[in-house]
Amino acid sequence: MPLHNFKKGELGHWLQVVADNFGGEKDYVPIPPEFVEALVTLRCVARNDAGVLTVTEKGRLALHMERSGLG
Repeated sequence: MPLHNFKKGELGHWLQVVADNFGGEKDYVPIPPEFVEALVTLRCVARNDAGVLTVTEKGRLALHMERSGLG
C-alpha cells in the first residue's frame, strides 16, 4: 500500500517548485509537507546546511526527463 496517494504529475510539479524557490527567479511558494517528505524520501531534494530545500542530482535528472517527455 503506498504511503501517499498523489495524482499523476504532482510530485514533478512540486519538484519544479523546489527548483524555482531555490533559484529565486520566481516568488517563493510554500511546499506542502507531504510533498517535501515524499521528495526527500525519493532523494530528489535535500536540505542544505541552512535548511533550505535544494534539488539533488537525481531530482535534476527527473526534471530533465519530465521536460523531455520521458517521465
